[in-house]
Amino acid sequence: MSGRYILLEKGFLEKGRVILDNTSTLEPGLICWAGPGDPGRDERRSLPLGGVKQMVLDRSQIEAIIPHRDPFLLLDRVVELVPGEYAVAEKDIVHTMDVFRGHFPGHPVFPGVLQLEALAQTGAVAVLSQPEAEGKIILFGGVDKVRFRRQVVPGDTLRLEMRMIKSRGPVGKAEGKAYVDGRLVCSGMITFAVADAS
Repeated sequence: MSGRYILLEKGFLEKGRVILDNTSTLEPGLICWAGPGDPGRDERRSLPLGGVKQMVLDRSQIEAIIPHRDPFLLLDRVVELVPGEYAVAEKDIVHTMDVFRGHFPGHPVFPGVLQLEALAQTGAVAVLSQPEAEGKIILFGGVDKVRFRRQVVPGDTLRLEMRMIKSRGPVGKAEGKAYVDGRLVCSGMITFAVADAS
């Protein structure tokens, strides 16, 4: 295996890009990292182990990074991660979620504010997976240019994408987009602050 590829078991990336070409072979928590000089898609497909499993981080691994817990942990898995730069996560919207008892009876709709929270948690994974951020938490600083484009309902899977735009000291800004079946459902800019947990 080329030195440009590193397999990590239940650990964090230092710098690089998670490769998600083949989702059928490795165990959860195993990720393939392509650093500088990535030779491209064709060579990645010829890796001895056949690629990587799509679930880069499962719920227990997410809980090792961010402090959120049920019923307010809104990520089921992280499928792509570059610490400090971006993360892509997914949330399966199921009819048994407690929120649907009240929003709305007979017409369940996943609230827009929870879509925003799920995006924020995705961004928190990107920021707090950096070694220097261990033990920290992330707080909302503000939201801008938020748009909701369609309803999210049971049976949908939210794909949550967060990319860091800028940071200065403990304060940063990220761009978030949420999709269902490739269609944009929510977008916005989130300002955040990294703080000590105590």
